[in-house]
This record gives sequence, C-alpha cells and structure tokens, in this order.
Amino acid sequence: MVSGDGTWKTRGHSSLVGVCTVIGAESGKVIDIDVTSSYCKSCEVSNKLYSDKSKSSYQQWQSHHANSCQKKHFGSEGKMEIEGIKKLFRRSVVERGVRYLSYIGDGDASTFKDVCEDKPYGINTTIEKAECVGHVQKRMGTRLRRLKKDMKRKIKFLKKVLEVGGSLIVQIEPAIVGFCSVNQLCSKMFQKFHLDLLTRHHL
Repeated sequence: MVSGDGTWKTRGHSSLVGVCTVIGAESGKVIDIDVTSSYCKSCEVSNKLYSDKSKSSYQQWQSHHANSCQKKHFGSEGKMEIEGIKKLFRRSVVERGVRYLSYIGDGDASTFKDVCEDKPYGINTTIEKAECVGHVQKRMGTRLRRLKKDMKRKIKFLKKVLEVGGSLIVQIEPAIVGFCSVNQLCSKMFQKFHLDLLTRHHL
C-alpha cells in the first residue's frame, strides 16, 4: 500500500512547478518522486534570441536542448498532480519492481479516476483506493469550524431579535392592559343592560 500526493511551488493552480511523490504506507519512505515543470528558462531566452524559428541556428539549438529542457508539462497547472501520479504508476514495475495496487488518496477523486482509466498494469488489474484519515479529519474540522461560525452568527441574530421584541412588548404592554380593561368594562355594561331589559319585560 502506498500514499500518493502532489504539491506545488506556490499555492493554488497557478504554479509552474509541481512535485508528485509515492510513499510506502508502512515504511514511511519515499519510493518514487517526479518533478513536473511547465516552464523552462532556456526556452524563454531562446525565444528572444531566435525570432525566426525556421533558421538552422535555432533548429540546431533546439535539437541539443530537447533532452535537457525543463518544461515537461504542457497542460494546465491543475493537471500536474494527475499527470505526475500517472507517470509514477506507469514506471513502477520497470524502475521499482513493484505494482501499486492499494493507493491512499487525499480525497481528490479525479486523480484516482484518471489513474484507473490509464490502466498502468493492464486491463485485468484493479487498483483499490483507501481514504487518507488525515485529509478526512482536515475536511471534517473545516466543516465543523464553519458550522460553529454560522451558529454564532445565527445565535447573535436571534438574541438581537429577542432584545428588540422584548423592548416592543414593554412599550405596548400598557396599551394591551388598557384594551383589556375597556373590553371587560364593555362586557359588564352589556350584561347589566341585558338584565335591565329582561326585568322590564318580565322575562
């Protein structure tokens, strides 16, 4: 069982350099590593020196530079990890003499999906994935902290509503009491009038 992951020189998907590693889950040792770059300083300089790419001087330089060119990745920066891990799986048998059949991932389903579709060990070999506990804890902690923050905001809002509501009740309480008193008085007057009416008609 191995653990595979990628990292970048700078955070986010704007880095020009990425590193992918495969580490033994039990030994904790690095089994293989691949450095991927989408930038080459020599190529940048040559573009300024050789404005005409059709000249023989540029063609000659290009033929000598091809093997030492630092630019190994030509896709988007977000694909660096996927391509790097796939490369490590493909060469594991030839260069390391092993097959990575159990893979501990970081929750990035796209990397594992692409590795399985690449079928580095043939169509009859299945690669299994196990979730990294550390990444699960990290995601759970992030969600719990977000929930705590949201609950604090909601509780603060509820307290404010109760404070405003309480002050309104205090303000309208005399009016409510007065209304009830008037209502009771009217009820008593109606009852007295009704009794007088019954008495006059001997009912």
